[in-house]
Amino acid sequence: MDTNKTDGKRPLPGSPGSAGLLRNSSFILLWLAYGISAFGDHLSELGLQRELAVENSSRLVQTQALMTFLFLLPFFAFGWLAGTIADRLPRRAVMITADLARAAIVFCLPLWVEWQVRTRGQDLRQSDLFVALLPLMALGLFAAFFSPARQALLPQVVREDQLIQANSISSGLGTIAAMLSNMVGGVLAGISARLNFMTDAGTFLISALLVAGIRVPKGRGLTPPKEPFARMVVQGLAYVRTHKRVAELILLAALFWTAAGVFTSVLPSVVFRRYHLSYAWLGGMRGTLAGGMLLGAILLTLLGDRIRSELVNLIALAGAGISLVAFAWAGDVVVGMPLAILVGLTGAMLLISVNTMLQRIVPNRWRGRVFGIADVATMAGLLAATGLLGLSPIPGLDDHVSEVLAVMGVLMVAAGIAMHAVQARRLSLRPWQLLLWRLNEFYAKWWFRVRREGPCTVPPHGSAILAANHTSFIDPLLLYATGPQRLIGFLVAKEYHDMPVIGRLLKGLGCIPTTRSGQDLPATREAIRHLQEGHLVGIFPQGRIEQPGETIAARGGIVLLALRSRVPVIPVHISGVRYSENLIWGFFLRHRARVRYGKPIDLSAYYDKPLDKEFRDQIGRMILQRILELAPDGQGGAFPVPSSENPSAPDGAAP
Repeated sequence: MDTNKTDGKRPLPGSPGSAGLLRNSSFILLWLAYGISAFGDHLSELGLQRELAVENSSRLVQTQALMTFLFLLPFFAFGWLAGTIADRLPRRAVMITADLARAAIVFCLPLWVEWQVRTRGQDLRQSDLFVALLPLMALGLFAAFFSPARQALLPQVVREDQLIQANSISSGLGTIAAMLSNMVGGVLAGISARLNFMTDAGTFLISALLVAGIRVPKGRGLTPPKEPFARMVVQGLAYVRTHKRVAELILLAALFWTAAGVFTSVLPSVVFRRYHLSYAWLGGMRGTLAGGMLLGAILLTLLGDRIRSELVNLIALAGAGISLVAFAWAGDVVVGMPLAILVGLTGAMLLISVNTMLQRIVPNRWRGRVFGIADVATMAGLLAATGLLGLSPIPGLDDHVSEVLAVMGVLMVAAGIAMHAVQARRLSLRPWQLLLWRLNEFYAKWWFRVRREGPCTVPPHGSAILAANHTSFIDPLLLYATGPQRLIGFLVAKEYHDMPVIGRLLKGLGCIPTTRSGQDLPATREAIRHLQEGHLVGIFPQGRIEQPGETIAARGGIVLLALRSRVPVIPVHISGVRYSENLIWGFFLRHRARVRYGKPIDLSAYYDKPLDKEFRDQIGRMILQRILELAPDGQGGAFPVPSSENPSAPDGAAP
């Protein structure tokens, strides 16, 4: 058991959502520290490019890639060490030390550049360029210690239900800061590169002061571990290796950073050679990319938990891949800029989603090591991309930018498809079924505003009958959105099952056609066979949609199906849905739907009883009463009149 994973006695400040976060002083300080630090990130880089006059170089791609490579190499080399330190020492102290060290390095950077240019000349050879850019490696070393400490500290100062908003808001501020950094950095570089360096040093000092003011709520602090340092490192590696979901998320992050390394490396070549634009446009294009990341952060802030992270990952991988392929062949900046926005938007969605899932899954005492290992894996991908480009001896690499981007884009799309297929196989679903399930969940939570109140009592495996009151044509969608990731074989009217497109879809989802006559023994047998195979069957015992203020008696089909199949019946109550007589219009109305699942009804005591009409009516009344008891206060009521319908068929089909 993780003794560090506790909510403590004192609740974290703020109400749920982004509004509550802005009343959390510790989060605000951490948020501002990240933002001011992100503002300084590109200032020194642009200052170095200006001092070394890279716009006149014949190795634009190699120079940019080498700068990225040197800065990020320490993440790969020391990420495991940085993560372990973040789990062993106070995380605030680690962040403050890293900020002060980076401020000192940047402050001395002008002297280093001046000495390199004076001794080696302005047009540096590739080997000389490597030495001139070595301070970037020192900056990257302390950034590598800052990163896992910040990621691990965030869940200590915000609640779990606020994590996606916290990560999105942080990412949003970071991208705004990056946009300003590129724009301001380009202007400052045009005046004097020393202004870039001095401003960057100041941002690190301000960040250190802000971090010093953070206070972790009581009960959420990190208990100092007793294990030896080396054992902690080994334990962290073993944790990631044995948790497949954590490992998959780290691989996704690695793929993103590989693509990011390729894109940022080729961007100077695209701006200067393909678009034939000035140096200021390079900063503008980077700002455009950051603008896309800001939009992605805003989008996820608004959506919150309404969209499943796995769906975000799939959309982000496919969207980023397609955008990269299109950008590869965009011959004009008017086309390239919108595509750069899409690349940034989808990239931000993927990063926020992956980080949030890791923060939720990983306990506090392991969190620093997991994020440290994630830095190692992600930087391995990025360094492989930038290293191959930056250290490549291939002449004329700038002429093959389109091919490089296209290959990266295709890889991202393929990875998204493969990831989705693996998840579907793990859930015993076909990929299209899982995709449809997740899209429906998002639509129902976003547009229908559905929310499950209380636990879901549907078993993750095995047979069960879901018996719900019938309020609208959208009821099956609400049950899918609030239940486990399993197919539900609803009984549906035969005329819908016979439609060319809809019928094929219903059949693929395991739905069972039945007639409206109330006498359909073949449908009964098919439903029983469905249950015997370990599946779920959904049924609306009342047989038709309730009108407002109406309570319809249950038909006998639910009783016949439950007693013959000998599986539990799970009562479900749906409320907050606006009534509509029109089938299509019901899917476009805004609702505030609520779904409540009750305890399974055990009918085993009645399995051997004679199935006469009076007995079926009695059991039917009991099932419907259990459904009505789940209604919100004052909306349930008592069951009115026993059903007089013919109970020989599984009526209660979804219309």
